Amino acid sequence: KVMKFDDLLQHAAEKEQSKGEEKEIRLLDGEKTITCVRLSDNKIMGVMDEFRSAEATTESAIEKIDHFIYECCPELQNTELHKALDVAEPWDVVKRIFSVPERSAIADQLFEWMQLDAMTERQKNE
Repeated sequence: KVMKFDDLLQHAAEKEQSKGEEKEIRLLDGEKTITCVRLSDNKIMGVMDEFRSAEATTESAIEKIDHFIYECCPELQNTELHKALDVAEPWDVVKRIFSVPERSAIADQLFEWMQLDAMTERQKNE
């Protein structure tokens, strides 16, 4: 369908409405969830830049995933949680709380929800 004036206005309104949208992301156990928020376009571009500039190591990729999860999950940004877990960097809470497979599964769900999976695949092929 070719978008016309009204369609474009509607699309812009839908985009605006999705800002700050929340989603419960299910953990690997299938029972627990964590609340995440849709990132702004600027934050998404920053995340994409981080992934693009990452070294081709698993450790580097997981570190970028940790930053991404941290940015998406307000509960992880709680300074009292940082103190309780005695982390050096705020995003280190992600690795203190979740295993590597859990972090990967959370990131996969976030990428799918924010429709970033196709974007990252395209960047890998460039």
